[in-house]
Amino acid sequence: MVFCYGCLKRGHRSKDCQKRATCSKCEGKHPSSLHKDKPVANQQISGTVTEESTNRAVDTDNSGVVPSPEMTSMIVPVWVSTQELPSEEFLTYALLDSQSDSTFISEELAGKLKARPVKTALRLTTMTSERKIVQCGKYNTLQIRRFDDERHIKLPTTFTRQIIPAHISHVATSETARRYSHLKPITNFVPPLQECGFGLLIGYNCSEALAPINFVNGGDGQPYAIETKLGWSIVGTHRSKRSEEEDEIGLSHRIVTSELCMDHNNFETPLFTKNQSKGARAR
Repeated sequence: MVFCYGCLKRGHRSKDCQKRATCSKCEGKHPSSLHKDKPVANQQISGTVTEESTNRAVDTDNSGVVPSPEMTSMIVPVWVSTQELPSEEFLTYALLDSQSDSTFISEELAGKLKARPVKTALRLTTMTSERKIVQCGKYNTLQIRRFDDERHIKLPTTFTRQIIPAHISHVATSETARRYSHLKPITNFVPPLQECGFGLLIGYNCSEALAPINFVNGGDGQPYAIETKLGWSIVGTHRSKRSEEEDEIGLSHRIVTSELCMDHNNFETPLFTKNQSKGARAR
């Protein structure tokens, strides 16, 4: 069945959509979850996230390359909720990022949860912007579960960000598995494309979510499948059958941040410097 990226509904294509969503970030005619910031050539962000309560530094490290439309990655649909209200859950795609040691939730998805975030600030440094201060929230009681399972995984401290850097063509589906003889046995275990956006980036500080429990290898150059507690994903280059009209929706960035506090003069200062932070990790 065809899928529309203008309203995230099935049954028609984007070019025929009569009820395109309006982006809350740029007011463009696309869903907010599919918003893509304009890329900056060779952009990188580097830094440290420091947690005051645990005296530990966390680096967030994502790929800084423009994704290929013929690649799939570790992206799975999950249900997210709070521990206080587990029955009120929302379906979203989660990017399982083994190069990030922090976990993030999109502002749009966080706004749907009936939980009060702790306000904080992050200092970001990029090739085009140094010491940029951004306000965000953090949650300590989020939990997720597999698309087809009732068992929950508790997320570590989760920071909000405007968007989750992911690309719709990187989502593997049952159709992806069906194209390869070595992946056909898992066809029925890979969900079809879901009508939801990208709401979570889960780093390796949540190892329970990323740890492999099963895998299927192919020949040289072929994609492989990996199963975690959150489901199956397919990683690698594949023969894409997606329509050319489908939209690019994300760009992955290298992120480095420092969590800040406010002193009595209302100036932002780091909670800890890298040398002062217990457990700080050298790059």
